[in-house]
Amino acid sequence: GGRGDRWREDAARRMAEVRGERLRNMLRRGCYNEEVPYPHFRLVLLDGSHKEAHRAEALAMAREAGADLQLVKGAFGGEGDMAVCRLVSKEERGRVALERKHTERKNLFKQKAMDRMKTVRFGARTDANSMATKAKQLLSILKSGTRVRAAVLFKAEAEKRTGRVLGPKMLGRLLDPLIDEGHGHVVGEYHTHGNAMMSVIVEPSAAYKTAKLKRLDAWKDRRKNRGGAKGGDKADVDDEGMEDDEFEDDELLEDDGEDNDARFELDCGGGDAADAEAEAEAEAEAAEPSHEDVLAAVMRR
Repeated sequence: GGRGDRWREDAARRMAEVRGERLRNMLRRGCYNEEVPYPHFRLVLLDGSHKEAHRAEALAMAREAGADLQLVKGAFGGEGDMAVCRLVSKEERGRVALERKHTERKNLFKQKAMDRMKTVRFGARTDANSMATKAKQLLSILKSGTRVRAAVLFKAEAEKRTGRVLGPKMLGRLLDPLIDEGHGHVVGEYHTHGNAMMSVIVEPSAAYKTAKLKRLDAWKDRRKNRGGAKGGDKADVDDEGMEDDEFEDDELLEDDGEDNDARFELDCGGGDAADAEAEAEAEAEAAEPSHEDVLAAVMRR
């Protein structure tokens, strides 16, 4: 009897965990209208008032108001536990969906950035100066908030045969000072890649990872502001151009008619001075010998 009771309790606990995870996923992605799985719940109206309603009644009210029915809080069937839904407008639903999409993309970008890993390799016969250089490189990577795979390579046959003993010692020489100073910690165990390499993953400290997340947020904000600033500058330039055109038109309208007529005659080649200049050019062209006349004179010679 006792064993059966424990089995039923474990099964009920596992089912509750599964239902809870399913409900959290449903609320995370958004549950609307016919997707609401509860037949009876507490409904929050558009004006802020609330009442108990059935799903069919709530859907009818949502259609009548031109809104959507959204699940806000789930219920597990306990005493006094009731799901909560609300009516949301189409605009608010679109805004929430857009914000959720941006948040998911930002989180995915952060996750990819945090999952990146760099590798620092060195040989089993690396001298002390080269090991110090490798330690500086590894420390620089850890301070940037990036995980590091430290790997020691075995090239000679003797090194390959003793790699399982030599590898942890070489990696300890490189990593122990950094770990003792709190720059990071080793994740997992040592991994052997055949008999040619042994590696271990070093995770940066929480302070370095937090600083990296802040830098990522600042970088995304700068890109967003830069894109908005470019659009704003373009709009400002267009507005300034429109204002300049309007100002020039106002100046032309303020000129009197005589000046405008004189400017028009000069631009079009009108007026006495223009006529005299045109006649002089025509006489000069007539006085110059043509190409045929020059050719005939040469043939006569």
